[in-house]
Amino acid sequence: MIEHIQPLTQQQRLEARKKAIKVIEALAGEKPKREYFKNTSISQYPHWITGIVVALSLVVLFTSFLLSAMRLYHIGYATFYETLKNDLSSTIAGFAIVLLSEAAAVLFTIALSAIGQSKTQKRILSASIAGTAALALSGNYYVALHGNELTVFSVLEAMLPPLLTFSTAYVLKELLLNIIEQRHADQHAFALVLLEWEQSIANPEEHPKFLQAYANELRDALIKDNRRKKAVKNILEQLTNVDWQSLVKRELQTEDWFDTVISKSKEENTAKEVPLA
Repeated sequence: MIEHIQPLTQQQRLEARKKAIKVIEALAGEKPKREYFKNTSISQYPHWITGIVVALSLVVLFTSFLLSAMRLYHIGYATFYETLKNDLSSTIAGFAIVLLSEAAAVLFTIALSAIGQSKTQKRILSASIAGTAALALSGNYYVALHGNELTVFSVLEAMLPPLLTFSTAYVLKELLLNIIEQRHADQHAFALVLLEWEQSIANPEEHPKFLQAYANELRDALIKDNRRKKAVKNILEQLTNVDWQSLVKRELQTEDWFDTVISKSKEENTAKEVPLA
């Protein structure tokens, strides 16, 4: 029954292939955009809680840093002035002590989680945190407590600001890393979808659904080309899926008929070259 179905021409098969490619491009959709990939991973905390914690942490960090920095600047200036009696140099030294103590401790705390991968890196960064913390605590101690009457408030007022600076920096570091991990997950999800889209557009014929789309277009072309004939029109209505599979396979094989001839010719030549036993 399928022998009555007229095969397609080369041009008709090319048109069917072009339509199949357009189908694959339509399935790929528009190019993915980065802004569509937000919050692909579920955060442990709601955004509003994270915002409140960040705001309060910045307030605590600023105030504690300011209180401690004033003392550290004073002792840095005074200590440097004893060895080099120069106001400008001592002023620079005072600011440098502030940066080398609390600011450096915040930096190393963040770096410990960001780049502290090996044991050596962790040891170096941990030692740096301990050293800068010791510098900040000792500076606050000598300015506020050394040689003065000790009270509970004076001790807390002197030692708590640098400690709060370090602990607040740790809180901000954890929040920062959490945000970075979420953004990394969003970027990873976007990169995967973008790569799949680019592959679909660049090589539509390599798409897993291309062969099915091409088969559909070949079937539609066969129906359109043969339904004009009254004798064949009734046959088209009686064709089963198995018949259509045979017809589409016939069209696919028609495209490769010359390669088949060459392959058979090579096989025959190889057989002739085999010496007789």
